Amino acid sequence: LLLLLSVSSCGSKKDTEADMLFQSAVEAYNNQDYAKAQALIDSLHHTYVTRVDLRRSADTIAWRMDLLNIKEQMPVTDSLLEVRCAEAEAMAKNFKYEKDEQYQDLGDYEHVRLATANNTSRNYLHAKTDEHGKFSFVAQYVGKSLNLRRVSVVFDKAQLETETVEESSCNVFTRDGVNCEMVLFDQETAGKLPAVLADNYENNTKVTVIYHGDTDYSYTLSNGDVIAFIETYRFSLLLKEIHMLQTQKENNAKRLVLLQERLQDVS
Repeated sequence: LLLLLSVSSCGSKKDTEADMLFQSAVEAYNNQDYAKAQALIDSLHHTYVTRVDLRRSADTIAWRMDLLNIKEQMPVTDSLLEVRCAEAEAMAKNFKYEKDEQYQDLGDYEHVRLATANNTSRNYLHAKTDEHGKFSFVAQYVGKSLNLRRVSVVFDKAQLETETVEESSCNVFTRDGVNCEMVLFDQETAGKLPAVLADNYENNTKVTVIYHGDTDYSYTLSNGDVIAFIETYRFSLLLKEIHMLQTQKENNAKRLVLLQERLQDVS
C-alpha cells in the first residue's frame, strides 16, 4: 500500500511538472520567444512521454512556429534566388551548354575557350560543371605513356594536389599514333585544389601543372586556361547555391501546405 501511494504521489508530481513545463512553453510562444518555446517543447516530449495530451498540444504550438518561420523564409528565398539567377545568366554567356537527352538527366556547362577542336592535341585542365553545380575537371595528357593518376598545381610558392584516382577514372587511347590520356577528377578527388586556386590566383601568375604517374610530367598552364578553370569553378558554386535555393523553395511550399492542413484539422 505504501508503495502504491508513493507511486501515485510521484505520478501526480510529474503531472504537475509536465503541466508547468507546457505552460512555460505557451508563455514563451505568446512572448514570441520561439527558440525557448521549442526547447521547452522538446524537453516535454523527452521527459514526459506518457503525457500524450500535452504532447499533442505542444505539437500544435510547434507547427504554428514552423509555419511562421516558413512564411518569413519564403520572400527572402525568392528575393535571393532572383538575384542569383540574374548573376548566373550573366556568367552563362562565357559557357557552352550541352546535354545528351538520351543519357543525361542534367546538362553540362564548359567554358567557351575550351569548346574548340584545338584542344584535342594539347595538355591542359578541362573543367566542367553540371546544372546543379557539380564541378569536375579532366586532366588531358598527350605524349609518351604516363599512366596519369594524380595532379599537382604549383603557383606563388603554393602546391595543391588532387587525390589519386582509380583506373576507372582514366581513359587511355591513341590518336594519330600518339598516346592520349584523359583522367577525370570529380568534386571529391579534386580536393581543395579548385577552391584554393580560385581564392588565391592573381592574374598572370605563373601556374605549373604536374602530372603524376609512372613518372612526372610538368607544363605551364596558360593564363587563359587558368581563368577558364577558375570561372568554371565559380560558376559551379553559383549553380549549386541556386539549386539549393530552388530545393528550399519547393520544400517550404510543400511544408506550408502540410502545416496548414494539420492546423486546420486541430482548429
